[in-house]
Amino acid sequence: MNIRIWTLLTVALLFAVISLGACGVLPLPRPGPDISATLAAATELAPKQPAPTLLTPAQPSPTQPVVATATSTRVPATPGAPTTAPVLPTFTATPTAMGARPTPTNAPSPTAPVKATPSAGASPVPTLSGVSPDMQAKINSARILVYDDARGSKVILPRINKALEGLGLTGSNVVNYHDESGNFLKRLQDGSTWDLIILGDEDRNPTRFGIWDTLKIHVDKKSALIVETWYLNQISDSQITPMMKECGFEIQDNWVRDPEGFNPVRYALYPLIKDHPVFTTPNVLDLPLRLNWVWFGDVGDIYRLSKDSKAELLMGLYPIEKNRWGTLISCYEGRVIFQGFSTHDYQPEITIKLWQNYIVNTLMAHFKATGK
Repeated sequence: MNIRIWTLLTVALLFAVISLGACGVLPLPRPGPDISATLAAATELAPKQPAPTLLTPAQPSPTQPVVATATSTRVPATPGAPTTAPVLPTFTATPTAMGARPTPTNAPSPTAPVKATPSAGASPVPTLSGVSPDMQAKINSARILVYDDARGSKVILPRINKALEGLGLTGSNVVNYHDESGNFLKRLQDGSTWDLIILGDEDRNPTRFGIWDTLKIHVDKKSALIVETWYLNQISDSQITPMMKECGFEIQDNWVRDPEGFNPVRYALYPLIKDHPVFTTPNVLDLPLRLNWVWFGDVGDIYRLSKDSKAELLMGLYPIEKNRWGTLISCYEGRVIFQGFSTHDYQPEITIKLWQNYIVNTLMAHFKATGK
């Protein structure tokens, strides 16, 4: 009986609720909309986000050049140099690149000493301006021993032999061993007598001659001597010291040239005694020497006169400096010349004429000293 009553009450209550909902009195729960399609649509319409990237240092664009900061190295001014730069006529130096190494042509055989001989139909011996006929005859018969390492070089070509040929000194009395240092040394030490000895040691190589004591023996016997070398500063406290002291000069400084930022004007060479025979006899030279560079780095030595010196500084970096900043010196009463610059750093024509003047003037001093 009770079960029936509760069942009836439940049915009545359910009916009442439905009736009230239908009348809008009570809201009936409705099933929610299907939002899966909406979410899918929203996903499709959402803006695409870029994929994450790793942060890396900025790289230059392959289409744009990378601009490097340029730095230049300039040769610092040497302490104690005159503050006023010398005035040099305008000129254009013609550089010789170190990479462009000329190959010597018609090089003589290295197996034997080369004795310059006149070719058929050779021009007669030239008359030397400012030289007496008697003295010229002595010069033409002079016994000359030559070492010139330019022939064995891959950078420079010989000029000393051209100077000799231009003077007509091509006979059997002129013995040129070129770059054969061994044969040159043997001949120098075999007791032979020479009127003039030429040592042209310009090429850059590690060899350093140990012959200065032998050369001094020849100089003490009144032989003439011409030396071109760029490394006296490296050996000035060795065998050559006695000769340098008697000659009357010292090494003031090593002379260097940096390939970046150097000023050619600073390497012009001025006559310090303008009317000296080395600049006028037999050739009148148009000076200063203007740079036509070949060498970089160590390019030579700067000389200065020692105390109470009787030597003459003939050429240097500053025309007002007579006792220092020199690159060319004459001593032993004009019989000996030391050249501290490299011949091939300057123009061929004028340096060949300069070498001819060296040869003529040292030989004249030699013959005067010996009375021959």
